[in-house]
Amino acid sequence: MSSAAETYSTLPGNVIPFAFEDSLVRTVKKDDEPWFVGKDVCAVLKISDHHQALARLDDDERGGCSVPTPRGAQELIIVSEAGVYRLIFTSRKPEAERFKRWLAHEVLPSLRRTGSYVLPASAEHEEDEPEPIDNEPITVLNVKLAMLREARALFGPAIARTLWAQLGMPAMPVVEIAAETTDPDAVICLRHILSHKLVVEEPGKEAEEQTFARIITRALDGDDTARYDLMCHGIRIEEGEDGEAFFWISSYGPSLRKIFDGTPWAETWRFALKKLAGAKGTGNYKVEGETHRGTRIPERWLEEAFKAA
Repeated sequence: MSSAAETYSTLPGNVIPFAFEDSLVRTVKKDDEPWFVGKDVCAVLKISDHHQALARLDDDERGGCSVPTPRGAQELIIVSEAGVYRLIFTSRKPEAERFKRWLAHEVLPSLRRTGSYVLPASAEHEEDEPEPIDNEPITVLNVKLAMLREARALFGPAIARTLWAQLGMPAMPVVEIAAETTDPDAVICLRHILSHKLVVEEPGKEAEEQTFARIITRALDGDDTARYDLMCHGIRIEEGEDGEAFFWISSYGPSLRKIFDGTPWAETWRFALKKLAGAKGTGNYKVEGETHRGTRIPERWLEEAFKAA
């Protein structure tokens, strides 16, 4: 079992993640100074429109950082220490003051001294330590959960599942997609749309053809450009109450009609997709100027659809 003084190791791309309460905030070193992922800071401060908030910062308070992922580099907006404090001062949330004190007294000194963030030992804060769950301090559980979120974002669900077991987290039931509960025709229908290619652009890269499967995966990993590309073609990303991710495919729309034109699902793809195990008809969302219903499909189908291909 891990100790309460557990340390985050530096991840690929010089990214050092740490947990503030229940939120994950990533840092990078730039000119030997810590910079912070702007989107993460805004999430801690409950700033809903992080694009607008970060755009208000001065040029020397924000910059870009390319972070490697299994599906290519991702460009993140990072902010300097001064930029973080400017964001803090614009927030009236109670988290802002706690975040400011925590950065000033714990995180920044530790980052400058060691290049990493070490949680304080539980013996130093015994009186303030919350009740343990299954004999493990809450602080350690928060660290592990933050590491799992970061692993999922950088390396995908499969690596995160492996790390879950390695960290000694509670055993979870394995969700299997039973063949008898899914119409094979539905799998072929889904595979058709996931294999369809679009010409898209990623930050810092030339335009290239990418399958819907890859674009959906990028969107699930937090790529806003990918989310926009999908929305333009009647596909959205959703988060379930239990933390499982879904992608939603519209039941109508000109873009999808073109994709299915000439196939057995030209007018019936919505009926086929609903036969996938775990899929559910839902809506309504704006798609290409119209309100549509659609089908919400579990993220795991991104891999399952191609296993029998």
